[in-house]
Amino acid sequence: MHVPSGHRPLSLAYCCQVKETVCLINRIMMHTLRLRDVYPLVCGTQQCGPGQQWGPAVRDFYLLHYVFDGKGVYISPRGRNTLEPGQMFVIRPGETISYTADQAERWSYGWVGFTCGFPLEELLEEDVIAAPECVHLFRALGDADQVSQGREWYICGKIYELLALLAAISSPKQNSAAHYVQLAQNYIPSH
Repeated sequence: MHVPSGHRPLSLAYCCQVKETVCLINRIMMHTLRLRDVYPLVCGTQQCGPGQQWGPAVRDFYLLHYVFDGKGVYISPRGRNTLEPGQMFVIRPGETISYTADQAERWSYGWVGFTCGFPLEELLEEDVIAAPECVHLFRALGDADQVSQGREWYICGKIYELLALLAAISSPKQNSAAHYVQLAQNYIPSH
């Protein structure tokens, strides 16, 4: 792809051939801002071919995939999971994983990869998260190539929204005494 001097592509859309099926991949291009709390690395969407596989391999960052359509299998050190639309699978740094599209009902998904300066082990402890309420965030991330100014900040914001939604999904209502003690401990130093 030729990019005129002083310009950068908004996304890198390309097709790949897997067996007899053409796959469409849209990878969003980003500047490297070296953010510390949440540092977005990759995001995009993919429509996979039948049986298309990634791995086994290891990532050195968090990578969240959200299944829009179809089915597939995700294998992590904790086991094998079959996924359907409305579910997300979590790839953690340093884990050997693989994932494969179903032969008959190939999946399409959105993804976002990032590093994080705060602990996510508790929030992202499950390999698969049922999260139909997150679909709009992954759709928005897939359209991030339409954001010409501040794209990295936009993606960062969507990651924070995603983490907030996941916290709401995974946490029971906080009404315990320990919860209120923690709130008070956080409030006192700042006032």
